[in-house]
Amino acid sequence: AEGASWWQAGWRAMRRDPAVFKAAIELTLITMMLIILGGLIPTYIRDVLELPFEIGALVLTPAAIGVIVGLRVAGPLAHHLPHGLLSSVGFAAFTGLLLALAFVNEEATFLAGYGVFAWLDDVNLGDFDGGALLAMLIVLPLGFAYANVSVAAQTVLNDRVPLALQGRVVATQGAMAALAASLPVLGAGALGDWLGVQPVMAILAVSIAAATVVNLRS
Repeated sequence: AEGASWWQAGWRAMRRDPAVFKAAIELTLITMMLIILGGLIPTYIRDVLELPFEIGALVLTPAAIGVIVGLRVAGPLAHHLPHGLLSSVGFAAFTGLLLALAFVNEEATFLAGYGVFAWLDDVNLGDFDGGALLAMLIVLPLGFAYANVSVAAQTVLNDRVPLALQGRVVATQGAMAALAASLPVLGAGALGDWLGVQPVMAILAVSIAAATVVNLRS
């Protein structure tokens, strides 16, 4: 084992424990999703929010607040709730919110038809409208859900992988995420130019949800 390369040692450590392998797959899925989204966000800001990139980036900054809060809250939860429950809830919330984020303009128009949400029609600060405001509200819990999944999976790795192998396992998992995202990033960009960014984000959310269900049930 000592002569094995770092990735072989990391892979063997993951495969040796089914719980560790599932957690590594979860981290790979959520990391892959973020890498792909990173390539789609500029197009999303331009075509969906119809905002200059600088303003659109500010609209999406509440996601960082959600991540920070999630990291503080999810740590204690990960030691008191079953890993599968915390991860499942986090993934379900993340994919649902990602779907909602893809269609914020349509949702803002729909909600504005109801009295309690009529104020969405009144939001008009230059190019900033109800859809952009709704996007700000959605990305906050989106970041929180991401933190839940990450912390739940990372807690399993920290608790079940021997300390001497944790670095190799983390490096192997990171390589898995980079490899898993390499082709989808190119495909998502091409599909985004062809179909538009909204359908691609919807396909991404549904695909990750399906992969998560398969991983949790395996």
